[in-house]
Amino acid sequence: MTRLSLRSVVLAALSGGAWLLLPAGQAHAERLCVKWEIRTEDSGMGIQAGPNAGGTEDKYAGANAGATASALGVRVRISRPGWAQTYDTAPGSGCVDWSDSSWSGDYDVRVYGYQTDANDNVVRIHDSQSDSCAVAPGATYSLLIQDYTPSGGTDVMKVGDEIGRWTTQAMLGYGLYRYHDGVHDKTIHAGFDEGNGDGQCNSSAHDGTLNSFITSGRHCVQYSDCAADDDRRKKFLVGHEFGHALTALHYGDKAGATNGDEPGADSGWLGITDDNSCANSSVYDITDVEWSSIAFREGFAHFVSAKIFNDREKSASTGLYEGAFHWGGSHSQDLQRPNRGQVSASDNRYDDLCCASTSGCGTGTGVIGDWMRFLWDWYANEGFLGSCTQQPTKLNMLWLYTRTRQEGGLLRNNYFQKLQDGADAMNLPTCLEDGMLDIHAALNGVDQ
Repeated sequence: MTRLSLRSVVLAALSGGAWLLLPAGQAHAERLCVKWEIRTEDSGMGIQAGPNAGGTEDKYAGANAGATASALGVRVRISRPGWAQTYDTAPGSGCVDWSDSSWSGDYDVRVYGYQTDANDNVVRIHDSQSDSCAVAPGATYSLLIQDYTPSGGTDVMKVGDEIGRWTTQAMLGYGLYRYHDGVHDKTIHAGFDEGNGDGQCNSSAHDGTLNSFITSGRHCVQYSDCAADDDRRKKFLVGHEFGHALTALHYGDKAGATNGDEPGADSGWLGITDDNSCANSSVYDITDVEWSSIAFREGFAHFVSAKIFNDREKSASTGLYEGAFHWGGSHSQDLQRPNRGQVSASDNRYDDLCCASTSGCGTGTGVIGDWMRFLWDWYANEGFLGSCTQQPTKLNMLWLYTRTRQEGGLLRNNYFQKLQDGADAMNLPTCLEDGMLDIHAALNGVDQ
């Protein structure tokens, strides 16, 4: 195998039209496999306590020190004087087979921040900081690798050089690979917010018109690349914004769907909390107490990200479907237990508890965290309270989001009741549709 170095990095526009594929010659076949060089900052952080203490996510746990990730479905253009061909690498391998007529010189290879899957969905990174998704924004980032000499066999090309935006693209592409069932012909456009001179630098799937064209099959997201708060290397945050887009796009192509935010989305809170609760601020968070409208929205985005980077498999030590999710701080959240595993028994929650009195805020025990654990517990249903051992599929989870929004009459405080009604319309096994959904909701404190 040949490892090819990155010679130069340039920005190139990717047109919205069709690609011109020039006929290839009859020379012997070549195989090129593209791999992203990535570096994250939220991988492999251990759960703090409880039976799953020290556990981490299943995927890319060592990526904080740098790693390579197959560039699945990535668009590449291979060219030399008088000849050019454009391909998408295979969504399952990151490799492409190609050929050319006899040629003794070197080739140029351009790798685009543009990845597809078997359902013709696309994720791409671009250079526009616009918060509008009325059209495909900006120019697609690309890398130019020069002086590529094919070996006549399989070549491995490593690109990205651990630069932040390419880690973002790699995680978006991996998210599409891991979670796209039931979503077809949709595009997620990811830009990077440097502040635009307004002093604000945010990661979001909701600002401006980022989500105002979901019925047209596209959703825009933004990731902060401010020096003080660079989110491009936070794989769980990248997966979270991807989760917002994926759930909204699945809903968006159904009859009667509307563009924009979930109805009644309100980050405020006027309900009763216990003595250890956090006061809600203007910025909602996994540690806050929220109305169910925000907890539904953010909990689903958390769930998608958690699923991308975790497998639904039993722990050998506990016999439970363990998993980890990282959202700020120095420890991962335990998908089975609140307060980063401090609560030793699975599914042990109190309604509206935000901060554990022994550890202060920032522990992931707010209502959004409750919803994430509720969705994970139902998805990983262990049947521990009866004979119901069926488990929802990833597509079932998208339909749960969609059916909830289709119910109509959504207010800031009635999303769980609407979710129950939506689940009833999904033709699931009765024990999942009613019994286990309600049990997991009650045990995680989201049933009101």
